[in-house]
This record gives sequence, C-alpha cells and structure tokens, in this order.
Amino acid sequence: QKNNKNYLFLTNNSGLTPKELRNKLLRLGIDVGEEHFYTSALSTAEFLKKQSPGCSAFVIGEASFNAGRTLKPFLPVLGETFEYYDNQKQLRFLAEQVSHNPPISAYMAESKDFVYYGDTRFQSEFKILKAAFELKFSNKVHVMFKKANEIFVFNKPKGIITGFTKGEPKNDFEGKVTLTNNVQKNIFAEIEFFDDKTAEKNASKDKSTPIKVEGTVFNDKEILYKIRGSWKDKIYIVKNNGEQGEVLWELNKNEAYLSNTSKNYNISSYALNLNAINKMLSETLPITDSR
Repeated sequence: QKNNKNYLFLTNNSGLTPKELRNKLLRLGIDVGEEHFYTSALSTAEFLKKQSPGCSAFVIGEASFNAGRTLKPFLPVLGETFEYYDNQKQLRFLAEQVSHNPPISAYMAESKDFVYYGDTRFQSEFKILKAAFELKFSNKVHVMFKKANEIFVFNKPKGIITGFTKGEPKNDFEGKVTLTNNVQKNIFAEIEFFDDKTAEKNASKDKSTPIKVEGTVFNDKEILYKIRGSWKDKIYIVKNNGEQGEVLWELNKNEAYLSNTSKNYNISSYALNLNAINKMLSETLPITDSR
C-alpha cells in the first residue's frame, strides 16, 4: 500500500463476502479495502455474466453468491406464484413466495374500489401448556381506497390456533392493532382484540355479551368514535349512551359461504375453492403457479 502497488487476496472460500473477509483482517489489525479480495463466488458470478448475460439462476449457497446478481424477490421454480381473477366481483389477487426460510409470501389484491397489499412475515411459537400455536405477525397491511385517495396502514393482532390435536381446529386473536391514515395523519384508531377466555371473563363481570373487539377512533387526542363487537359476528359504532349504533362490518352468514368452516380453521368455502383448477386455468396459468 505504501508503494501504491496493486495486490489482491484470492480465496476458494465461497461462503464469505469481501466485506466479511475485510472485517476478518481488521480484527488482526490489518486494514484492507473490500476491492482487494476476490473469492470463488465472485469468479462464478463473473463466469455466468460472460457466458449468459442477464440469465436467471436458482442459487444455493451463502450470501456471497449474491455478488453480481440483480436481487429480484422471485425464485423461478414451481409453486412460487398464485394468480386469481374474479370477474363477477371485479377482483384480482396476485401472490409470490419471496422467501423459503422463513416462508414469506408477498401479495396484492385489487378491485375497482381498493388496493390491498402486504406480506406474511410472522414468528410462530408452540405453547405446551395451552396446546396452542401462537403467530406473531411482524408485517403491516396497506389498504388504498381509490376514490378517497387515502392509504390506511395497520398491524395484525396475534393469532392463536388451538384444537388441532383433537381434530377440532379453532383460531382466535388477541392484542392491539393500530391503524393510521397516510393522508389525514391526525386520524388514527387503536383497536384491542380479546381471546375467548378474556372476552368471557370481561362479560361475566357485568353479565353482558362477550366483546371480542373494542377500540377508539381519534382525531389527534379527541375521541371521534368508539367501536365494539366481534370478528365472528359484527363490529359497530357505540353510541354515547353505550347502545349499538351503525354497523360497520358484518359476517357473511350465507350457508354456502360458511359450510364446514368450523373444521377448516374458519376458512370459508370460497377461500378453499381458490385452489380449484380447471382446463382453462391449466392452459393459461404460468408454470410457477402453486396450483
């Protein structure tokens, strides 16, 4: 370095990036720039670049194999995508698996009124004493309403799955959800989900109907509305006298829609049929489609 001579460290260790190799020498008191390291992974990337410029590759290896690649979050193998179109509902849904370990899918749904998008990042934990799986979602969901040109962002409550060992699957939710408005930033909501045990315990205190969802809509610190209800039935505005007001959302109670949901983790028959494939779909869907 003092004599301004070119030099290069060569290694057949493909598992480390030049940055990691630099840090390794730094710990020994030797300060060398990343540009002075050339690994077998870099050599492989350079070879592919010359042999097949712009080619796609399914890479199995360490982070160092990302060298020289355009990192598009898509793996061109079977079962990586899902496409769905419903002309009657004027709805389309697209999903792509962007990670295998941990398993993560990114998705987008669009209709003439809204765009809904997010991903499936979560951490799972098995609670032995409860015989339950707990799913802690780390992602946020975005919903854009086209006419109002507003985007709402919210996190998901913790999911709880029980009864799978007895063949009687049941899911529940608990925790706080915060919903924000990206346009009117002073408008936001804080909503609490209660699991069955907590809801029944709270209801027994005043002999009321179990409340599964309860929340408040704010304008800065001013309370605009209070909402209450259950994701199993309906959610409504609470009047000043505590009585039920306008219903904001209600479960579709169509018998065909709800058939066998109790044995399918509350997944509707409509959702279960999304995996059905016919001759027309088989001829038009890409080979990466999960069906």
